[in-house]
Amino acid sequence: MDISLRILLSTFWHDVEHRAKELQQKIHDYFKINIKTVLIVTTQKYREKYSQLLDNSNVRVITPDILSELLDGKYGRVKRSLIDSSSKLSTDRAPAS
Repeated sequence: MDISLRILLSTFWHDVEHRAKELQQKIHDYFKINIKTVLIVTTQKYREKYSQLLDNSNVRVITPDILSELLDGKYGRVKRSLIDSSSKLSTDRAPAS
């Protein structure tokens, strides 16, 4: 049986570069213990910057509204994880002020 382990972290720090460095170490440690996917929840304002700094195919940076939609099942069940398409889900949203 293949079990994909995932972990969810949230960050709303405005010092994105400093926080991203700290998160990189945590992410590295999680991958060592067989965590397959790491979700980072942050505001729309910081989402793109965290995505650039944490560039990894197993790290997804999402916003709270995307997390809420995923948890509410708004997009239904699909074979492939909705997390893989989370960046597409928020492209129509206005940036946070």
